[in-house]
Amino acid sequence: FAVSAIDLNSGNRALFVDSAKAAAVKAGTTKPEPLVLHVAAGECVKVHLTNTRLTAESFAVGKLDRNADSSGVDVGYSPENNTAPGAARDYWYYADSDRIGSATISDFAGDSGKDSQKLGLYGAVVVAQAGATFSSDIGARVDVHIPATGASPRRDYRDFSVLLADNDPQMSQDFMPYPSNAVLGATNINYAVAPPGDNTSTYGTGGTDPATPTLWSYAGDAVVVHEIVAPGSEQGHVITLGGPDAPRDVLVPGSEYADSQELGPGESFDAWIAGGAGGYDGLPGDYFYGDLRRPFTQVGAWGLQRVLPVPASCAAVAVGNPACLVPDTAVTATPTATATATATASSTTTATATTAPVVVTAAPAPSPVDRRGGR
Repeated sequence: FAVSAIDLNSGNRALFVDSAKAAAVKAGTTKPEPLVLHVAAGECVKVHLTNTRLTAESFAVGKLDRNADSSGVDVGYSPENNTAPGAARDYWYYADSDRIGSATISDFAGDSGKDSQKLGLYGAVVVAQAGATFSSDIGARVDVHIPATGASPRRDYRDFSVLLADNDPQMSQDFMPYPSNAVLGATNINYAVAPPGDNTSTYGTGGTDPATPTLWSYAGDAVVVHEIVAPGSEQGHVITLGGPDAPRDVLVPGSEYADSQELGPGESFDAWIAGGAGGYDGLPGDYFYGDLRRPFTQVGAWGLQRVLPVPASCAAVAVGNPACLVPDTAVTATPTATATATATASSTTTATATTAPVVVTAAPAPSPVDRRGGR
């Protein structure tokens, strides 16, 4: 991977970005998002970091094995791990197991006298099953394809990364209720903020999606949402998927299911949605996701999961294909058909498969889930 540490031309922001997109992000022609790198278990990972900032930076990845000079932390008698201003260097890692799931990326150089993670220098490395390929190996929204091996068929799934960051020093005070002034400082999801508020109209799209990521899929698609509280954040958060459940630990048979997970700064949780997109019943519609700590929800720490009805064209093909990840079916191009989604409240709306909003559905019941794409 070729990665650059950059400053944005507007605002007090710094980011890790794909070097091929660095100029466009700085110019404002490409929307920035946290750096998410996708690798398969068993791969060696080289990150070539170019530091365009005026301070030293480092590239530290939790959970992955690394060389002594690739920890990203200058401490004790360890080798130099920082990248000087205007310089470039390589960091080497090894993804030994897909049990790693998601691992956070941090900058621990600290030369600037400020916490650069609060400016946006963070991200994640996501480790998939050995042999996996990706629709893109960099991005917060990708499709993952597991090849058939022996008696095991090909398996595909949607992979989303949601990084919540906050810079609020007051919400952890040891008294209730929360301070009346709500959240101080910036709070965002993937560098973006949804409309603020807390009333019946706040969480509807009104024909326009929030700036935070919309996680779209087709009903029944296998889906994992990597929930991460960004390093450098001040607070713990409770991230919810708005009803659809996920096992607390997909590696433990009989693990309990929950639709919310508490996380502290630098922590991550891999939520494999039980039953796939739309839950066990595969209900199309818009599902809320975001922070269950109400003051943070009120200032825009939320987004939408959009579950679209399965287009008829998906059922016409019998071979796995990246365009439509429903079990045993596929299409050769992204569908554009329209369909009608019905909520449990008996309201309906017509939804275009690419842009139009659909109704919010109720939470489905939990069901067993295969973490690698099955139902």
